[in-house]
Amino acid sequence: MEHRKRSNKSLANGNLQNNRRATTVSNGIMITLADIDKLDETHSFRLPEVTKKQLDKLPPSLKKKLNFKFLLVIAEILHEAKFNPRDYLSTKESE
Repeated sequence: MEHRKRSNKSLANGNLQNNRRATTVSNGIMITLADIDKLDETHSFRLPEVTKKQLDKLPPSLKKKLNFKFLLVIAEILHEAKFNPRDYLSTKESE
């Protein structure tokens, strides 16, 4: 069973390719790069210098994969921020 879990995870992580039709699976949801709006805005964050140096050495395909995964994590956090259990547990209007 443990082997099967690793295989599924490997499949999900390996789905990103170097083209606009690349897909990934996150919590059973498939998304392609073509499904994402134009990336007009930037956001920066701090990280250790050693990490930055290693990121700079990544090949373009892995940099693209990293950026795509950043977008998915941001979307997940935004989704969590809007979560309201009352929407699913009560017929009363949420405040």
